[in-house]
Amino acid sequence: MSNAPDDVSMELHMALATAVGLEGFAARAAVDQALFDAIPVALAMFDGTPRLRMCNARYRAVAGFHGPIGTPADLQEAFPNARVDLSPTVEQVRALGIARTIRIPCASVEGPRVVEATFAPIHGTGSSRGVAIVATDVTEREELRGHLASSVAQLSAIFDVIPESVRVFDADGDILRSNALALQEHGEIAPRTLRELWTRERPRTLDHTHVPLDQHPASRALRGESIRDETLAVNRPAGEAIIEVNGNPLRDPSGSVKGAVIVVRDVTDRVRLSQELEEQVRVGTALYAHVATEAERFEKMADERSGELLRFQEAHARDRRLAAVGQLAAGVMHDVNNALNPIMSAAYLLGLNADNPDTVRDYARRIQKAAETGAATAARVGRFIRQEPLSGGREQRFDLGTVVAEAIELTRPTWDRRPESSRIIVEADLHDGITLEGIAGEVREAMLNLVANALDAMKAGGTLTISARVVDGEAWLSVRDTGTGMTEDVRERAFEPFFSTKGTAGSGLGLSEVYGIMKRHRGRAELISTPGIETTVRLRFPLAGPAPAPRPAVLRRRVVRRILLVEDQDDARWLVRELLETEGHRVTVAADLASARALLNAPDGAARFDVVVSDVFLPDGNGWELVAEIRNRFPHLRIGVVTGWELAPPRSVTADFTLRKPLAARELLECVAG
Repeated sequence: MSNAPDDVSMELHMALATAVGLEGFAARAAVDQALFDAIPVALAMFDGTPRLRMCNARYRAVAGFHGPIGTPADLQEAFPNARVDLSPTVEQVRALGIARTIRIPCASVEGPRVVEATFAPIHGTGSSRGVAIVATDVTEREELRGHLASSVAQLSAIFDVIPESVRVFDADGDILRSNALALQEHGEIAPRTLRELWTRERPRTLDHTHVPLDQHPASRALRGESIRDETLAVNRPAGEAIIEVNGNPLRDPSGSVKGAVIVVRDVTDRVRLSQELEEQVRVGTALYAHVATEAERFEKMADERSGELLRFQEAHARDRRLAAVGQLAAGVMHDVNNALNPIMSAAYLLGLNADNPDTVRDYARRIQKAAETGAATAARVGRFIRQEPLSGGREQRFDLGTVVAEAIELTRPTWDRRPESSRIIVEADLHDGITLEGIAGEVREAMLNLVANALDAMKAGGTLTISARVVDGEAWLSVRDTGTGMTEDVRERAFEPFFSTKGTAGSGLGLSEVYGIMKRHRGRAELISTPGIETTVRLRFPLAGPAPAPRPAVLRRRVVRRILLVEDQDDARWLVRELLETEGHRVTVAADLASARALLNAPDGAARFDVVVSDVFLPDGNGWELVAEIRNRFPHLRIGVVTGWELAPPRSVTADFTLRKPLAARELLECVAG
C-alpha cells in the first residue's frame, strides 16, 4: 500500500470527503439517491458505531458491497473486495481527526484491481467520530505507470549497450546524460559540459585544423543543424583517436531547440587501415608501371622470335587447355549422371502409381530435387564437349524436321518480339520424313545454338532461313543469316572451344558444342560466310537405316530376389529401393561400405541375400573393393555395379552386371532378375 497519492487525486478526494461531511448532505442524499449515485467516484459514510449510513452505486461496484444500508456493523464487511485490513486506517482517522489516503489492493470478478481511497473524519469526536470514504479505481493508471517504468528501463538498457558513445546536451551545453561507452572515454571523471568536453578533446580536422568551440558538432546541433558522418581527430587518455560524429537537435512541440544528441563512433582503426591501403595502392601503382615497362620490353623480345616457334607454342597451349577441359567435363558428367539416376527411377515409378496422387506428388518432388542438383552442377562450369562418336545403347530414331520445328518454336520469343527497327524474318523449309538415329535432344541443342548465333549477328534485323532436306543420301540442316558475316581468320577458329568474338558476352562454347554434337552423330559441320553479307552453317547427318522389325513381346517371369542395395545418395537409394520393391523384390539398404560389410558379416548375413547392387564411389571407399570381398567370401551371390563414372573395373575384379547412371529402370530389373 502507498500513503502518497498524486496531488490531483488527493485534492479531489479531500474536497469530496469535506462535502460528504457537511451538515444536511446526508438528508439531501437520502431524498435524492439518484443525485448521490451520479457522483463519478465511490462515496460512503459511516457513523461512530461504525455502521454504513449511506453509499452510492459507484461505491457498491468498487467495494463489492451488495447489502442494505445500515446492516454491516463492521467496515470490513462493507468493503468485501479489499484484500487488506482497513481497521487500523479507520481507527487512526477517528483518533487523530485527520484524513488519510491509501491504495487498497482489491479482488473483483474482473480480476485484481487497485483502489485509491481517502478516509476523512466527519461529525463527532474521538471514538464516536464518523468516517467518510471517497474511492477511485486507479488500476489502469497503475498499469500505465508500470508499463512506463518498464519502457524507461528498456530504453535505458538499450542506451547503455549502443556500441557508440552517446551524449545528450541541454540548451546551455550541459551534458544531461551519457551512455556507458561515453562515460569510459575520459577516465574516471567524465566531462559534464560541452566546454569541458571540447577542452579535453581539442578536436581538429584530419588535416590538423583546430575546431573552435562554436564549430564543435554539438554547438552546431544546438543551433539547429544536423550533423552527418563528420570525421575529427581528438585527444583521449590513450592517445589520439579518429572519431565519426553524427548529431541532431532536440526540439519541443513548438519547434524550438531544447538540446541536442551527439553520437560518436571510434573509427581510428578503419581510417588508419584506409590510409595504409592508399599507400599500398600507391606503391602498387608504381610497381605496375614498372612491370608494364618490363612487359613491353619482353613483348618486343617475344616478337623477335620466329613465327614457327610461336605457332608451336600456341598449338601446345591449346592442346593442354583442351585436355584440361575434357578432364573437367568428365567430372561434371559424373555429377550430372548421379543427379539423373533418381529421376529415371522415379519417372518409371510414376507410371506404376499414377492413380495415387500422394505418391505421384512425392515422386515429382524428388524428380525436381534431383533435376535441380544436376542443373546446378552443369551451370557451375558451363557446357563441355565429348568428341567420341555415339556407340548405340541410348540412340533413338527421330524425325529431323520435327526437332527443328520444336527448336524454332522455343526461340520464337527471342526474335518475334523485336522492335520494327531490328525485325527478324524467319523462313523455314522443312521436308518431312527425314529420319536420323541418335539423340534428339542434342540435335535440338545444336539448332538452338545456331539460331542464337544468327540472331546475335543480325542486331539491326534481317532474314533467318532454315532448311532441312535430303541431298546425296545425307540429311542437310542449313541455317543462314543475313548478318555481319565472318572474316577468314574468324571462320577458321569458329569451332574452337573458348574462341569468341563477343568479348565477355560470349563463352566460346556455342559452335564448339555444335561441332561436338556432329562428331558424336558421325556427321560434319560446314561454315560458309561472306563478311558483311551472310553466314551459312550446314550440318550433314547420315540417314538412319531401315527401321528394325518389332520384336515380339516376351512374357517375363517374375522372380523375387533378396537384394542388398549399397548407395550413398539418399534420393537415389530411396527411389531404386522403391523400384525394386515394386517388382516384388525384398530390399535391404546400406549407405556406405561399413554398413554393407556389417550386414554381410552378421550371422547368416550373406545367406539373407541373392543379389548385391553397389555404387562405385562411396563415402568410405570404392565399391569395387566390396565386389572383390564378396567374390572371395560369398561366391554364390550375384553382384551388380552401378556408377556414374568409368565402367572399367580394376584388374582381376569382375561383376555379374555393370550399369551406368542414369539407370534405365527396365535394364536394372532385368539384370537383377538374372
